[in-house]
Amino acid sequence: MLFAATAGGQERRYDLAFPGVPVEQAIAGIERESGMHFSYPSSLLSHFPVVTGDFRQATLRQVLDGIFASRGIRYKIQGEYIILGRGKRRRTIVVSGTVRDAESRETLIGATVHDPLSRTGTTTNEHGFYSLSLEEGTARLVISFVGYTPFETTLALTRDTVIHAELLPSIALKGVTVTSEALPAWIQSVQPGQVQFPVKIVNGLPALLGESDVLKTLQLLPGVKTGNEGLAGLYVRGGNADENLYLMDGIPIYNPSHLMGFFSTFNSNVVKRVDFYKGSFPARYGGRLSSVVDTRLKEGNMQEVHGNLSVGLLASKFDLEGPLERDKTSFQLSVRRTYMDLFLPSLLRKLTTEENGTGRVNYSTGRYHFTDMNAKVTRVFSEREQLSLGVYWGEDYMNYSNRTRVENTLDGSTTLSTDERNWEWRWGNLIALLEHGVRVNERLYGRYLLSYNRYVSTINVKIDSTLSSGVTRELQQRLSNRSRVRYHSGIEDVIAKVHFDYNASRHVARFGAEAIYHTFTPEVSNFTHLAAGEIDTLQREVEMKNRVRGVEASLFIEEEITPVDRLRVDPGARLTLFRSGGATYLSAEPRLSVHYAATDRLSLKASYAAMSQYIHLLAFGGVSLPSDLWVPVTERVRPMRSRQLAGGIYYRFRPDWELSAEGYYKTMKNQIECVDGATILPAYRDWEENVAIGRGDARGVELQVQRQKGATTGWINYTLAWANRWFPGKEINQGKRFPARNDSRHGINAVVMHRFSDALDASVAWVYNSGARATIALETYNAPLIDDLSDGDGGVPTIPHVEYRNNYKLPPYHRLDVGLNYHRHRRHHTSTWSFSVYNLYSRMNPFFVYMSGEEVDGVKKNVLREASLFPAIPSISYAITF
Repeated sequence: MLFAATAGGQERRYDLAFPGVPVEQAIAGIERESGMHFSYPSSLLSHFPVVTGDFRQATLRQVLDGIFASRGIRYKIQGEYIILGRGKRRRTIVVSGTVRDAESRETLIGATVHDPLSRTGTTTNEHGFYSLSLEEGTARLVISFVGYTPFETTLALTRDTVIHAELLPSIALKGVTVTSEALPAWIQSVQPGQVQFPVKIVNGLPALLGESDVLKTLQLLPGVKTGNEGLAGLYVRGGNADENLYLMDGIPIYNPSHLMGFFSTFNSNVVKRVDFYKGSFPARYGGRLSSVVDTRLKEGNMQEVHGNLSVGLLASKFDLEGPLERDKTSFQLSVRRTYMDLFLPSLLRKLTTEENGTGRVNYSTGRYHFTDMNAKVTRVFSEREQLSLGVYWGEDYMNYSNRTRVENTLDGSTTLSTDERNWEWRWGNLIALLEHGVRVNERLYGRYLLSYNRYVSTINVKIDSTLSSGVTRELQQRLSNRSRVRYHSGIEDVIAKVHFDYNASRHVARFGAEAIYHTFTPEVSNFTHLAAGEIDTLQREVEMKNRVRGVEASLFIEEEITPVDRLRVDPGARLTLFRSGGATYLSAEPRLSVHYAATDRLSLKASYAAMSQYIHLLAFGGVSLPSDLWVPVTERVRPMRSRQLAGGIYYRFRPDWELSAEGYYKTMKNQIECVDGATILPAYRDWEENVAIGRGDARGVELQVQRQKGATTGWINYTLAWANRWFPGKEINQGKRFPARNDSRHGINAVVMHRFSDALDASVAWVYNSGARATIALETYNAPLIDDLSDGDGGVPTIPHVEYRNNYKLPPYHRLDVGLNYHRHRRHHTSTWSFSVYNLYSRMNPFFVYMSGEEVDGVKKNVLREASLFPAIPSISYAITF
């Protein structure tokens, strides 16, 4: 431990060191050095924390004060005995403040603030504010954040105190070694299934076509599966793709991807923090069943102007941030755009041009690009108040055209006919928000938010068939046709939120209210056909409009209670009222999380969460299409419900190594799926008739080993999971249980990141999944013999037979990605070359499977084929940061 020799004098003094030892061990050391004996009831110190302190030339009373006074234990020295007893309860003092980055003065979300003497701690909220209740007396305040040097101070608390801290990034401390960091987030947080990670991990991993992606990073976590090859969607613990709540600065985003799901809308250059919940959901979150992806964006540097320009094979992006008024007002601006449309039209035309030598020419052209923009202005009026105005706009544009030109010569007369078909799709998100944060007093912090959120999709189809020469005008009009189809869908929200954080001495409360006014536009379609008759023109228009409005109002409350040392209980509840059309639903959703720190390295967690979802995504297949529709619940299609139990054990077996094991069981009600033989697209009117309502469950075990500090970091995890569905109405699979589409038994993710020097770092990621599910007709049988019934070749027709829904298990999915980053640091800027290879060993994972009729050895057979998308794809990008 420990004890140095004593020094003599009129009053004996001691040199004693206690590097985090049990109180019984500290007492034994004091008895040995002083010759005194302690007397106390055994229950008095049953939950006493470990003793940490370094006493130099201290008297016995100074040692006893340092150990026991801060814990409300009184002592009395009587002869050779030290008698301990419970002292009077001391006043509670509130220490509060804001934690910022010392260089940019941006607030730090989730920074740890704790007093190791009393083992009391908290974390900063979304605006960097904290409030901590401590007993009157001596306290040692430690404020830390991963990647920053900790701030430490010793306080003599006699009244409420405000302590603002500015932490310096560790990389800026030349020659300084940081020896103290915050405990791992999964040890500190009470929720099993919660993951917090810095965005630098996203930028350090190998990227598809050089584009770093937040959602693809989440796919490397246990319990999370992707859909088809390369897509950015999430299937979490047996849930569907539309059961994830994506938040951007607290506002839902309905289409979280670009390029039909291959890239996410979250630009990693402007993301400040990501909180991912897959199990125990705090009561402030609601409206989805499976997960919450809560991203907070940067406010901008309050001190200096900085920027970043990145050029990759797929896209380029430019970021700029800085002060509008130093230490008072900052801005953040980021723009990203692809440039596939610069070369795709000519490339596609060259690849598709067909000439048969008889005057017929056919070719296709196309364009695609996506653009998004993030802008934010933050005004800090004082350490008590700030205001932010933010805007996000993102749009995908796709165009495909096919043109056929036919030239015929008959009896010396030449006719020229053309057929042009053009498809144009636009879809995207728009978010505008105003957020006001106020520290009402040392105990209460309020956040007020008002926002507008819109997702819209528009499809335009044009078909023109004309005769342009060689015929009379009358005949040209007779044989010409024009058709126009316009398809529009979307959802708009007006949102108001108020959230409060309240420090009530012995516990912390979070409570608030939310109101959302939904406007659903599932389908507004317009069809126009212009055809020439013998005498005049016939014009026919068909228009259909559907617009549904809904109101969603919620109240929530969360508590953080520490009834005894090492035990924390977080009860919570959410009450939601949803009304749309003639349907009204009221949901009460209890939440509970329990965390027990058995030792400083070992903790146990358990949770229960009830969730409800009031909107459905009517989607076609596993690809995010612009024709996907968001629709509200109805009187027949009731809200989806889930109940999830989760628990885990978390062990830090070395200072930089952590081990976790989690298990979960989830039930789901009112799941919807398309009935056999029906389609929900493109007609919205009959969607209720084409879906069945059923149930589901999911269970699994997730193991992970992780190293968070050092030159080499990373993790390896394994997931064993089951996901099932069944429909008691027998519309699907005769009501029998069947595996869900995303049911994949085994999953392994391994990630290694190594920093060779300040100039060079590398990363490797390997992914394995045992294969999802698909519905394939693997068998056929002959149709009944009926006169004039044949397959066109004189044979007996066959009818495909599907044994059960999702009967086919896809082959295992696996790939290896590697990346290398080379940095050159200059006085005023840093340049980075990034090299990566996606799917290094070119595993041809199936994007989809299909049945193909082929002739094998002279016999016509159905052969199952796989369509793959991505072989090995190398990429390179260049970025300059100034």
